[in-house]
Amino acid sequence: MTTGERLIELRNKLGFSQEQMADELGVKRSTYAKWEKDTNQPTRKLKDIAAYFHVTTDYLLGNTDIPNEPPASAAAGMQALTPQDQELLRKYHELDSRGKQAVLDTLDREHSYTTPQIEDTAM
Repeated sequence: MTTGERLIELRNKLGFSQEQMADELGVKRSTYAKWEKDTNQPTRKLKDIAAYFHVTTDYLLGNTDIPNEPPASAAAGMQALTPQDQELLRKYHELDSRGKQAVLDTLDREHSYTTPQIEDTAM
């Protein structure tokens, strides 16, 4: 996806018009429209836009399909994610709060089947 396509997608998730989005970012509607059409790039506003939508600048620029990546310090301790893991995370991030809770509940339940149970031996 291009930067413009990402901006359209993110704006539509909020239900905002171009005018409303431009107001939120402190720019003219015509400037914002050029970003969505990929006529211009939001170079000076890129960090502000990423912060507003809670995504990374790499996501806005199309360098990754993961909207929110962990900080480098956290990523250093994690194994590289497989494409399947990335797809699962992408789908999870697109869920509403009810859907996310359902996934977490299912994971907890399924994980409990495979995790050895420690019995309380204190008397």
